[in-house]
Amino acid sequence: MNKKKVFLKFAEYFYFSTAMLFLFTIPVHAYIDPSVVTYGIQAIAGIAIALGTFFGVYWRKIRRMLIKNSDAGKNSDEPDYLIFSDPQSDSPRILGTPVSVSAQEKPAAKKQRGLSAAVWLSAALSFMLCLYAPLEIYFTNISEFEYDIYAFYKYILLLFAAAAVIIALLYFIACKLNKKFFTLCLLIGFICFMAFYIQGNFLTGDLPPTDGREVDWSMYHKQEMQSLILWIAVTAASVLALIILKKDKFYTVVRLLSAGIAGILLITLVTLGFRNNGFRHKSQIFPGISNMNVMSDDQNFVIFVADALDSKAFRYLLETSDPEYAEYFEDFTYYPDTLAMYPYTKLAVPQIITGIPYECQDEFEQYYKNSTRDSVFLNRLDALGYINGIYDMQDVLFDDPFIQKSENVVEAPYGIRDPKVFLADELRMSFFLYMPYQLKKYEPYALFNLTNQKPAREHYDWHDDIVYDYLRNTEFITAPEKRFRYIHIEGAHPPYQYDKNVNDVEDTPAASYEGNVQAAVTIIHTYLENLKKINAYDNSIIIFMADHGYADDNHSKNRYNPILMIKGLNESHEFNISDKPVSYESLESIYLNLLDGASGDSAVEDPRTHGTVVRRYFNHDFYNLGELFEFTVTDKTAAEPKIESEQSRVLTLAN
Repeated sequence: MNKKKVFLKFAEYFYFSTAMLFLFTIPVHAYIDPSVVTYGIQAIAGIAIALGTFFGVYWRKIRRMLIKNSDAGKNSDEPDYLIFSDPQSDSPRILGTPVSVSAQEKPAAKKQRGLSAAVWLSAALSFMLCLYAPLEIYFTNISEFEYDIYAFYKYILLLFAAAAVIIALLYFIACKLNKKFFTLCLLIGFICFMAFYIQGNFLTGDLPPTDGREVDWSMYHKQEMQSLILWIAVTAASVLALIILKKDKFYTVVRLLSAGIAGILLITLVTLGFRNNGFRHKSQIFPGISNMNVMSDDQNFVIFVADALDSKAFRYLLETSDPEYAEYFEDFTYYPDTLAMYPYTKLAVPQIITGIPYECQDEFEQYYKNSTRDSVFLNRLDALGYINGIYDMQDVLFDDPFIQKSENVVEAPYGIRDPKVFLADELRMSFFLYMPYQLKKYEPYALFNLTNQKPAREHYDWHDDIVYDYLRNTEFITAPEKRFRYIHIEGAHPPYQYDKNVNDVEDTPAASYEGNVQAAVTIIHTYLENLKKINAYDNSIIIFMADHGYADDNHSKNRYNPILMIKGLNESHEFNISDKPVSYESLESIYLNLLDGASGDSAVEDPRTHGTVVRRYFNHDFYNLGELFEFTVTDKTAAEPKIESEQSRVLTLAN
């Protein structure tokens, strides 16, 4: 059989096999958003590049065929052969068939063609891993990053240039050593480039979570098999292309595909950047650490939020290993049956601060600004002369007028504090995306690290160890003006990295979710002790809560049961546990009752006195805030609200 037909048959088989592989993948929730626009752009551009590559390799044959067919239909007296004068014999000579240029090509020209392919491959591979990957992640997850593109673009440009030069230099050395060795290295590089491209751009819809949660890799056998099939197929296709096309045409294929795919990625980046407003300068205003130690000797209102601290986990510790928690929280009323409104922090924070829930009434950012403006609670604080301090770096709008009025606001560019750490995390993220599944498990938390880069200037840092160090080493003082404090700490959020004394035990047998919970309790206890030292405890309304609960295979099946404890002004009694059903939808009324002098117990009205207890909560995709799924819990505990069977309605943001 003709080699060309064999190659075309294999290409056809490879195309349809790969298409079926992509078509029947099962998506798993991940914090990396695989953009449909990205797929569409690359699919359209890919067709154009494939056609361009085909014409680039076979252009001479196509051109010769077209000229031949074109001349065949003409009535021309011009001969199909060439006649020229021989200067030696001064007689005409006939040349029937033109001599192929490639047949006369010198070895140096072939060598140059191979080096040209190597340079293009080096540049394309470096562009994909060092420029495209971080920018695509940034553009499709822009709200997850505090910094803007101008804070890091020069670092990734430098990394791209360095990687391209180093890889090209290695190819040059290989070429000098041995031509066959050079071709082998080029083949290996091309295989990696093509497999990385497919793996990192078309098989990202089923990634494991990258927010720091522990990953059960045994659940990803299918994805591992897909990666294995992909790499085998790409390797076989590349080797077959080298055998059939020979070195010269293979070099051309490498050069054209490298340039073409780099072009696809560049077009995709520009499109995503403009579509997601990724080139904008982010606000220069952000919350700093200043004045968190300043409390009023008149009256304070404190909302202390420990992220992802589940009420069930706290109660388990209270009743087993940590009975001293009852002493830590004397004067507080604890509500185990508390139902949150949202499973993720982004929607929970503005609702906790303002008391106004998000129900797709507007675009999220506009809702946020409207809620801080219209909140009865915040307006009441303002009327009473409270000075605000908002200590949260990730989940507040920096350009919100309410945030800008806070006394701890800093006006300065965000920046990147340690470029080396940033670049190391960026490379980890790139390899996590592009490597086959068999190797992904070695860098499972890359995005979590990348989004939590420490800034170039002093700001509020929510990490438990940072906050704990601040509370232990900073002297608290009092001032006459009333203070409102919203403090959001890492709390029990994964990864599992702290013990009871807030020591870093990540990746050790001591690491656990319970350890994170214990660390969060230690931090809030230290904060309360600081208030007592300056006599700012009794005159403070204090709410210790979480934005949402926590769920994994070992602890719970939902995230809707956060911790909630309340202490009113001048309240003094033993630790109290209330069986009242509470909903975060009632937070604003609880806040207002506390401002009116209610105790931690009386601030919460018992809904059972009005008959049936109906509470609402919402579920939503992490990235899609334009569609919420509303559920109701009727006379059930918040611990297991049964998300699957209690759907009430779907709320959609109007276009």
